Amino acid sequence: MDRHLDIQKNVMKDLLLFINKYDKHTTILKGGTSLMFCYKLDRFSEDIDLDSTNKNIGKLIKEYCTIKKYNFNIKKDTDTVKRFMIEFLENEKIKVEISYRNKNLTKERYMNINGIDVYPIDKIMGMKINAYNSRDKIRDLYDIVFIMKNYKEQIPELLIEQLRDSFQYKGLEQFDYLIKTQDDSLLDKDMLAENLLEIFDDLGLIDNYSSIIEGDMKLKNDEKSAEKIEQSKTANIAERMKSAQDRASREYESADNVNHDLER
Repeated sequence: MDRHLDIQKNVMKDLLLFINKYDKHTTILKGGTSLMFCYKLDRFSEDIDLDSTNKNIGKLIKEYCTIKKYNFNIKKDTDTVKRFMIEFLENEKIKVEISYRNKNLTKERYMNINGIDVYPIDKIMGMKINAYNSRDKIRDLYDIVFIMKNYKEQIPELLIEQLRDSFQYKGLEQFDYLIKTQDDSLLDKDMLAENLLEIFDDLGLIDNYSSIIEGDMKLKNDEKSAEKIEQSKTANIAERMKSAQDRASREYESADNVNHDLER
């Protein structure tokens, strides 16, 4: 990990531990950072998003910054959202956003993992699906794939069905659109593409994908055949991704032509 990111990650964790030490069970971590610190997410998440019932949490964060000699700035202060910016090094900042929209927070299920109050993985999954449906960010998709690969057995069938509906509606073309339009150097997009296709298949959204792989597996049972089978799987994934990209490109070109016609 980049040295600056490593420093930022340590500052974020230190702040969260400070909050949990002095604010008992009224503030819950959510979002990608909750996955990074509590569920071993393999990508960096740079913001801290919290649900809370404690209206004085800003004072606690300011106190932390005073102790650490960090700059502390209030960016938003309403009844429902408070947003702070912490500058821990020159031009190195952490955004902390606290939501008070959840009026039933005291009834929510939460866990304490590594000293941090956090939502259980199924609750985070539901939030991530809702986020992906509403804002189309590749990081939300990456996090959904991570949860499905590592915690699927803890996700209720109702959420699996919601995810299937979402993926079926958006299709692989939407993934290709995100790859083309959202640059994120912290994500391994090749790994995301391969894992996403496996999940599409697992959800029954890729016709004949399983039969192709199973047919390959029956060819031979020695090491050389296993290597060929793996190459076949990779090639199959590449072909399907290229097909999705070609379809998306045709759609973009068609849309551009329509726009040009309208302009004329």
